[in-house]
Amino acid sequence: MADDERAQPVRRRQQVARAAAAAPRGRLPPCLAEGGAGLDLARLTTAAVSILEDVGIACQLPAALAERCTKAGLLATATSVKFPAERGRELLALAPRRFTHVAREPARSLEVSAALSTFGAAMTAAHVWEGAIRRPLRTDDAQRFASIATHMPALGYGASALHLAARDVSAAARLAGLIQSSTSPLLAVAGSSIAAHDLVAAVGGHGDCRLMIAAPVAACLTFDEPLLEALMATGTGAQGLIIAPTILIGANAPATREGALVRFAAEAMAGVALAQALTPGQPVAIGGTFADVSMRNGLPLVGTADAVATMGGAIALSRHWQLPFYAFGPATSSKGFDALGSAETARWLTAAWHLGANAIIGAIGAVDLDDGVSIDKLVVDAELAATLSWPAATQGDDPAAELRGAGAGATFLGSDATRRLARMPPGIRLSGNQLFESWEAAGSLTLDHHISAVLTRTEGHASPLTGDAFAAVAALDRRPMQLTDLASSLYSRAMRDAFGFGG
Repeated sequence: MADDERAQPVRRRQQVARAAAAAPRGRLPPCLAEGGAGLDLARLTTAAVSILEDVGIACQLPAALAERCTKAGLLATATSVKFPAERGRELLALAPRRFTHVAREPARSLEVSAALSTFGAAMTAAHVWEGAIRRPLRTDDAQRFASIATHMPALGYGASALHLAARDVSAAARLAGLIQSSTSPLLAVAGSSIAAHDLVAAVGGHGDCRLMIAAPVAACLTFDEPLLEALMATGTGAQGLIIAPTILIGANAPATREGALVRFAAEAMAGVALAQALTPGQPVAIGGTFADVSMRNGLPLVGTADAVATMGGAIALSRHWQLPFYAFGPATSSKGFDALGSAETARWLTAAWHLGANAIIGAIGAVDLDDGVSIDKLVVDAELAATLSWPAATQGDDPAAELRGAGAGATFLGSDATRRLARMPPGIRLSGNQLFESWEAAGSLTLDHHISAVLTRTEGHASPLTGDAFAAVAALDRRPMQLTDLASSLYSRAMRDAFGFGG
């Protein structure tokens, strides 16, 4: 064989290797990538610090507030505040890395830190959707929504529904009713129909953090009046503040991912530093809402790959600073409860969870870009939250003990661990878990039946849809037993016996 012929396989292998090296590669998820999101977090932080030192934050500061900022080492005027680099970093370091978000029911209080993981329902909506019908959200709608959310085991937050459209009661009365109906920690949004100082006064008690007020930052490098008011009200009342830039990629933020993240970092760091300059040690966290913007109509495009990736970078920056991060919706542009809304929300919740957001707020139950809520969607979204947050803790000192004791070919349907797992459901299950023929014989139960059953359990009264969500199950007893039904019944009984349920 000629030398050239012998060399051909070698050359082919080299060509394949070069092609493989040049091909696009998969990457680790941002929460696993070294440094977080594959970004140079220190470089982004330094860039944000330079922006705060050179450009600063535009804001209309009252004279007394500007004087306090100046005494804290900031460069404050009536229209802006700048943050000298070293002083800005010192103030950022003063923020507590762990604090308790107190609930009226002590068992529901949360230890807020970068290790916190929890979900919260959407509560700041102006409308409620009932199927395809959209109408203004009333006080009783909001109270029912809050009550159902409170009984969903995966949801850690209640919240005040601030954009109620009821005209027969005052804002203070509405707020008082919502606070009284929620046993969970409270979260509200600055700039709503109720002023921040009224919110702080309504929760009462200045010795603990029962209320977190999220202060959105809409305009680039600009703190508006509601944010400054929330800053003052929470500092005076010992409540918590979440600085939450709203990043619309390509609109109010640069279209490049790093440019958008520098804007996020500058505003988040400025808000935290300003809070610590005015009230050292005030409970504070970072939040954010991320979306692309349609070049056709200027509306947000939620749940896109670029928006999710940018959110991942923001979460990584927050971890870099060791501060908790709140991922805020909206997560769907769907007009009502439909497959689009469920799919977009599921995509966003799953991404936020696996990227490492410490609290995920505002998409559960939300539709129409957070302008409305749907109780049916609340049930479906809460099940996803339960699935994501389902604990996977090990039990026992030796994880190989069961396998070692049972040996090859063993089955674990009747083991103690399986029985324990079967008795610890996440809280709600929307799947029928039947064969098709058994499901058909039982009355072909739809998602509406399952949602109605969950609402019956959580609200403690008959279903608003049918009065008895599973009335159709009785049809199984009135139909001739088919072979597939018999097989399914025997299999189900065997499974129940294996799990120790009996009956």
